[in-house]
Amino acid sequence: MRVALLSMLDSAGEPGEGHKAFIPFAGKTVARRQIELALALGCERVVCLADNLGPGLIALQHEVESAGAKFHVISVPRALCGLVYATDELIMLADGVLPLADEARDILAKGNAIVVVSAETGIPAGFERIDLNHAWAGALVMPGKLVERLNELPQDCDGVSSLLRIALQGRVPERVLPDAVLAEGRWAMLSTVGDATSLEPAWFRRHAASADPFTPGRWLAFGLAARFGVGWLNRGIRPAYLLTCAVLLLCLALAGGWMGMIAGGFAALGFSWFLADASQSLDHGERAGRERKPFFAKVIQAFALAADLAVIALLAMAMDGMFASLFALLFIPLTLMGLVWLVPYLSRKRWAGLLGDRVVLALILALGATMDILPELTQCLILILVGCAIILSRAERRLTQI
Repeated sequence: MRVALLSMLDSAGEPGEGHKAFIPFAGKTVARRQIELALALGCERVVCLADNLGPGLIALQHEVESAGAKFHVISVPRALCGLVYATDELIMLADGVLPLADEARDILAKGNAIVVVSAETGIPAGFERIDLNHAWAGALVMPGKLVERLNELPQDCDGVSSLLRIALQGRVPERVLPDAVLAEGRWAMLSTVGDATSLEPAWFRRHAASADPFTPGRWLAFGLAARFGVGWLNRGIRPAYLLTCAVLLLCLALAGGWMGMIAGGFAALGFSWFLADASQSLDHGERAGRERKPFFAKVIQAFALAADLAVIALLAMAMDGMFASLFALLFIPLTLMGLVWLVPYLSRKRWAGLLGDRVVLALILALGATMDILPELTQCLILILVGCAIILSRAERRLTQI
């Protein structure tokens, strides 16, 4: 069994800032991010070394227990001996370590190891030197049988430092993290709230999803999420909230079309796509450094399909009465959306992405509805897309040459 030990004793360094473990970073405390890492590594028991059981720890307890693991709080290091057996593995994370590097997670997942960084970069970053060339990166995996040596030390010993020395004396192998991990802020030692504040923006922009400028709607949505995402997360705005707003706008668009407000319906639909793209970028940033869950991606795919069907529905509502049969009514909207799906996949050229940008499409159709030329505009878009399909497919040599 794997047991995680998280230290939550050190103060944040400034009066009133509390403990390092509860420094917020991009909407989550350091302690919560450490617990997410521990659970991702398969820990069945999480032990927190803390001086009291406050509201912050109670919230962490609920998260751990909801994941099916056991949660314990101890105030003295020796109490750990009764929670870790000789056959267990102990994963220890130091106070204030921000665990967002996949490289470190891979090292810890493989078994016994002391994660280290070069002393040249690690010492200035706040990590503890362990020898001439290396500093401890604040994470290790050690055999459970070594934990019993805590009983040989004084009652008031520093638990984290003591276990680190025990692991070094027990010849637990050292594994080096690349310097780039520290430079990119994917693994850091946070001592104050100011450390987190200075690190957050660049870190989030690096991990939030990005898009090509030739897809202007998505590019703008991703850019805004990258610019303001940290502020949103720190204010409690989660990706699911943006996606929920996108779904509500999608429903509003359909309701507007049903009541004859076709231009407003397309405008609402374009903004709903914009919010869905922003939520996707925000989700990428929020989940950086931990295992991604497919549920959110599946919801995004379902929304994209529903939004494309909404375009067909709005066009059909706008042209209702112009055709004698339902098939004839749906032919133009289905042709348009079929080409919007197909054409961007016919070429690797960057500008081809513009032909599939849903936000741009919705705004163009909203403009056509406002000017009362929506049927004619839709037919022109179909001709343009057919022409682009021929040009792109010939350029990529994907059509059979006669």
